[in-house]
Amino acid sequence: MAKKPAKKTPVAKVAKPLLAHHSAIPEPLSLLHTAGFDEDVDLLLDVTDSEDPDEVRAMIDALVLMALDQTYYSYSNGTEDEVPDVRCFTPLNAIRALCYLADDAGHVIPSILPLFASEDDNLREELPLLFACLQEFSYELLINLLLDESADVNLRDGAAESLVQMVELDADIAQPVQEVLVKALTTCEDMELSTYLVLDLMDLGDAAAVPFIEHAFMEQRIDTEIIALADVLKHFESLAVFDVPDEEIGLLDVGSEDETLTTADENEDGEEEKRTPFVAEAKPGRNDLCPCGSGLKYKKCHGK
Repeated sequence: MAKKPAKKTPVAKVAKPLLAHHSAIPEPLSLLHTAGFDEDVDLLLDVTDSEDPDEVRAMIDALVLMALDQTYYSYSNGTEDEVPDVRCFTPLNAIRALCYLADDAGHVIPSILPLFASEDDNLREELPLLFACLQEFSYELLINLLLDESADVNLRDGAAESLVQMVELDADIAQPVQEVLVKALTTCEDMELSTYLVLDLMDLGDAAAVPFIEHAFMEQRIDTEIIALADVLKHFESLAVFDVPDEEIGLLDVGSEDETLTTADENEDGEEEKRTPFVAEAKPGRNDLCPCGSGLKYKKCHGK
């Protein structure tokens, strides 16, 4: 009887020695080599702790070089059966560290913009938070980039995500950001980008965008394998229900009887039963972690 092949188990390979130019990186920056995927806020604060303007500027420039350094990915071959070498997460942690130095980092924007097209999913998903922290320097630039139909789709998508992230930090810009996203959606000819813009507008949650989203679906500019119009409408309907004051619950009519508020019915004793809102099944948002446990955001995993 033939033996069954043994199951493969993830094994860490023998760590490769640091490349020469990585060995030359001094502390505290070198601490990022062992930070790993899970963000260690205390470590990042240690890395960025300086009050000397010249030291801060040098730290920022060094972090940008680390974020752009593709040789960090050479420490691991990237196979699924291999325990990741934590040094591969150095560019990601460099981006995270830059968030703590954003007040002095406006000059790095041209250098890091191309990272929106990076093959490192984790790094690419972290960038919008950095650009949100850089709002003072990046807001107008990102708007112009998003509306530039000749620009790389990945960069335009990154600009849109960053603007949405800015709204989370500053609600006062919600309306102008919504208008820019709607304008981009109205003129966008790229199906993938149009689809992601719909997801961005869903994140903002303003139902004023619904007619423009419906029009994009009607023109078949949305990838329905990523999101269906019915799901978009249900999302905005559920937000409408929860935004209504308690005393008005039961007076709304936002859709079919299966997807909205239940009507007031009488029980067997002839008493009117209390009206309750329909609660749609919770779906992961575009920027939420994918429920499959991959560690990626939903958009870049099962939300594709």
